[in-house]
Amino acid sequence: FLHTKARKLKLRTVTHCLDRNKATQLRELNKVFKLYTSRGFDIVRFITDLEFECIREDIDPIKLETVAADDHVGDIESSIRRIKESMRCIVQSLPYSRYPIVMIKALVACVVRLLKSLPENDSVSDNMSPLTVVMGHGPLDYNYMKLEFGSYVQVFEDYNVTNTINTRAIG
Repeated sequence: FLHTKARKLKLRTVTHCLDRNKATQLRELNKVFKLYTSRGFDIVRFITDLEFECIREDIDPIKLETVAADDHVGDIESSIRRIKESMRCIVQSLPYSRYPIVMIKALVACVVRLLKSLPENDSVSDNMSPLTVVMGHGPLDYNYMKLEFGSYVQVFEDYNVTNTINTRAIG
């Protein structure tokens, strides 16, 4: 996963990447940069570990700051910890013993979406979420959150109406 977090806006983004090569890094980071610039924000500095050193010239005029080989970017490390703790809380409430990759990807996306929907301390706004500040979304509406992540549901599909006793729902 490629994880970013804006220092002042506190907006988290996460993307599942199939590899760690330069082209993938640039493609995914350009999506993040475009998200901010499309809403009128300027990116002036990008702090990362040495893995992103290869894209220094490609993201110019954004200043790339890399930390030492054995250091970590503290904001991202604490954000990753927060995401993992939230994922553990959700996983502990689920009845499954194994999780396919697609479910793990969806769980990460779900947790990050919920985290960026809540206001954070030391943000540019005390009462608006990062999602509201950057993307213009309204506050989180709990009326639309009827199902918890990982809930077993059945969908009714009745394409061919018959009088058989076969099931018409798909799990």
